[in-house]
Amino acid sequence: MIIPYIIPRTRKGWIILLSILAFACLLTAGILYSSYASDQKMLEEKGQPDFNTLSIDQLENNLIVNGTIVLAFDHYAESYETNMGIRTSSKSEELYYVIPVVEIDEEGYLYAKYVISFLADKKHFDVMDRIFDQTWFDTDYYAELQIENGRIVDLPNDVKPYFTQWLEDPFFYEGGTFVDWCVEYDIFGTQDREVIKSKITPYMIKEFGGIEANRDNAWILLAIGIALLLILLVLIFIKKPVKPSVEQEFSELREMDDGPQPPADSF
Repeated sequence: MIIPYIIPRTRKGWIILLSILAFACLLTAGILYSSYASDQKMLEEKGQPDFNTLSIDQLENNLIVNGTIVLAFDHYAESYETNMGIRTSSKSEELYYVIPVVEIDEEGYLYAKYVISFLADKKHFDVMDRIFDQTWFDTDYYAELQIENGRIVDLPNDVKPYFTQWLEDPFFYEGGTFVDWCVEYDIFGTQDREVIKSKITPYMIKEFGGIEANRDNAWILLAIGIALLLILLVLIFIKKPVKPSVEQEFSELREMDDGPQPPADSF
C-alpha cells in the first residue's frame, strides 16, 4: 500500500508541517520518558526478579523480569503480515507459546507452579522449536532461552479467545483437554480441576530492549523536536525580502520607453 505525501510549496505550508512534526516529536518524547520513569520506579520497588522464582500471587502487569525458558507445551496463536486485511505471507511474525513455570518439591519431584504465555518473535523460533521437542521427546541436546529483559503483561484481548480454544481442545492428547492431561499426569501436584484452572494465568512474558531504550529514544526525539522548533521560529520571525512584482517591473520599463525623445532634425 502506497501512502501519499505532500511537500509544502509555500512558506505557510512549511510552518504548518514543521509545527505538526515538532509537536509529534515532543509529545512522543514525553510519553517515552514517562514510560522510562515509570519503569525505573518499578525497578526500584520490585527489582528485576527471575520469573521462575515468582509465585502466581506475585505476577502483575508491567512487572520487569528475567529468566530462562526450558519447557514449552505448545503454541496456540500467531501474528503475520497483512495488506488490506489479506495475509501476504505464509510465515509467522510472532508465536504465542504456553510455558510452565516449574519447581522441585521436597521429595524431588518436578511440578508446575503455573503456566504463562510467552510471545516469541522470529529470532526465538529455532530455539523454541528445540525447547518444544525436548519437552515432549527424548532429545540428545539441551536447549534454553535466556530472557535478559522481559515484561509480564496482560494477555491481549484479541489473543485470549485463541488461548481459551487451545485450553478447551478435546484432542490436546488422547484423553481429552489440557486440564484432563494435568489431572491424569499430576502436572500441578493436584487432581483438583478448579485448582488447576486457577494456575492458568492471563499473563504473558514479552521480551523488550530494556528501559534505557525508552530513555534514549526520548532524548533523541526531544533534540529533533527542539531543532524543528528553531527552524520554525526562523520561518516565522525572519521576513521574506520584498521584491517588485512582474507587473511593476514592466510598468517601470514602459515609463522609461515613453520618456522624452530628442528633437528631430529639421530640414
